[in-house]
Amino acid sequence: MKAAIDWALVKGISDIQSIITTAKKKFKEKEKDSAEKK
Repeated sequence: MKAAIDWALVKGISDIQSIITTAKKKFKEKEKDSAEKK
């Protein structure tokens, strides 16, 4: 049972990290777009 909880935590953390990475990429692209428009 503990192993399953540990696995879920690790998977959840990696999911969160991938979401953050994606968000950062999108944010950088938006910043680049607005910088080019100026």
